[in-house]
Amino acid sequence: MQNINSAVRMEKTFDVMAFCGDSQGSLDEYEFNANYMPKEEQYSFYAVCGNCDYACDYPAEVDFECEGYKIYMTHGHMPHLRVKYSYDGIIKEALRRKSDIVFFGHTHIPVVIQDKRTGILLINPGSLTYPRGQISSGSYAVLDIEMGKEPKAIIKYL
Repeated sequence: MQNINSAVRMEKTFDVMAFCGDSQGSLDEYEFNANYMPKEEQYSFYAVCGNCDYACDYPAEVDFECEGYKIYMTHGHMPHLRVKYSYDGIIKEALRRKSDIVFFGHTHIPVVIQDKRTGILLINPGSLTYPRGQISSGSYAVLDIEMGKEPKAIIKYL
């Protein structure tokens, strides 16, 4: 929890927290904004269950809207998605759901890509605690969305 606490403190204010799975524990404190936000600044919280979340009651997939954009969120480990091998499955699912943006996890490798064929923005925040690939510090993504403007996503590191 130390790394997620650090990321929350680094960002100070935000409207939505989206967690892409593999918490291996409860994130209830974030669901209720208990530690950080006064009532007038509370944020929306969305979470999905990852393949390492054995006692998790979060859903496998979530759809929500933000500033007019449809967002699809999943961990990415399910057989029809298989993000370890390609983004074809997750793009196909996003198209089926009519989503503009996809949040996913599973690989623990941070990625921000806009699919050239579909225009769908794919965002994997990496992992705050267990980074993989050539990344040695925890990472998370920040998505700046404003209605009528192009969404901008960046990866940040602890």
